[in-house]
Amino acid sequence: MHSVLNKFIFLVLLSSAYCFAVDNKTLSLRVVTEDMPPYNYINQQGTLDGISSLIVNELLKKLGTKQKIEVLPWARAFRVAMSEPNVLIFSILRNQKREDKFHWLSPIFPVKMSLFSLSHNRNISIENLEDINRQTIGVLRNSSYVNFLLSHENIDDSIIVKGVVYEQLYKMLQHGRIELLLAPAQVVHFLDNKFSTQRKLKPVVSYKLPLLQGNQIYLALSKQTSLTTVKLIERELVTVLQSDKIKQAIKTFNRSN
Repeated sequence: MHSVLNKFIFLVLLSSAYCFAVDNKTLSLRVVTEDMPPYNYINQQGTLDGISSLIVNELLKKLGTKQKIEVLPWARAFRVAMSEPNVLIFSILRNQKREDKFHWLSPIFPVKMSLFSLSHNRNISIENLEDINRQTIGVLRNSSYVNFLLSHENIDDSIIVKGVVYEQLYKMLQHGRIELLLAPAQVVHFLDNKFSTQRKLKPVVSYKLPLLQGNQIYLALSKQTSLTTVKLIERELVTVLQSDKIKQAIKTFNRSN
């Protein structure tokens, strides 16, 4: 009896391992992201860098796939993930409007969203969003915060300037083409260092936005992706996030940003 039971368990485990291996071997993903330093960006050597990119590359190794990560303007990356099956998109913020549009994987770390202005602009004083008085606000195109801003009665589309990448919006703020910049604090800090920005031109926090969905950065899969694939990738992502290599990389990232 025990012999028969042991053989049965062995066959079940073998079958599970086989299915898992087949899933890994046949898995075909399109992986898209944007240029959003310091999370994911093209470095001076022309290669993809950043903590999110490191995590995704480790995930792809675990999955045994060799897909190239595509760096696209955010609006295009978002459109691809909305329209095609088997698309992995990162780094993406989660909110109520997007909730049913993707399969959400484990969050990888928090992001601090704030409204920035230039220190010499003393006309801007914001205690809450109702204090915004026709100031132009630079926001990443197709970001979750466009609709968040528009949900406030005193903010309309005419004062929102949508940029393709944060670097573009950062320069617009410095040149006075916008008065406020809505961006993650880590991104602004990175760009300060990248351009060796003079102190008087460094953006300063005018208002910290309330936490939305915990303000976590996520990986997500397109809605048309099969649940089998979703579960497989989620399982491997958890393993990656628990690895000593990634834990140490996140600690180093948090200290430097």
